[in-house]
Amino acid sequence: MFYRILKGNAETIKIISKLLLMVTVCLVTVILLFCAAAFAISNIDFTYESLPVIIASILSIASAFDGFVISKIFKKNGLFWGVFAGAVIFAFIFIISLKSGTFNVTSDFFTKMVICIIAGAIGGITGVNVN
Repeated sequence: MFYRILKGNAETIKIISKLLLMVTVCLVTVILLFCAAAFAISNIDFTYESLPVIIASILSIASAFDGFVISKIFKKNGLFWGVFAGAVIFAFIFIISLKSGTFNVTSDFFTKMVICIIAGAIGGITGVNVN
């Protein structure tokens, strides 16, 4: 069935390949920012209480940046693409926490979800409206 959907439709293949590229860009952005934060944390004296703020900052920066870049690629529907970018980043964090066995449904979980989606939406809207 999937083959019949894609058969002879170059536009569908182009859209799917763009989406896969965007998901990859989102994940690479998050990984790079977490690596930079890990490097900074290991070299500078941080307290344990500052880690949630650092994580929330990384998620918001990555979501806003990815929403901005993806909406610049498509040049329309910035809100949708920004929310998409935030959802992809949150899904990545969710899957990693499930695999590592550290998943807990707390208020922090929902806060991260809201941060990712709102920051992605803001980045997407900004990306469409900036020339």
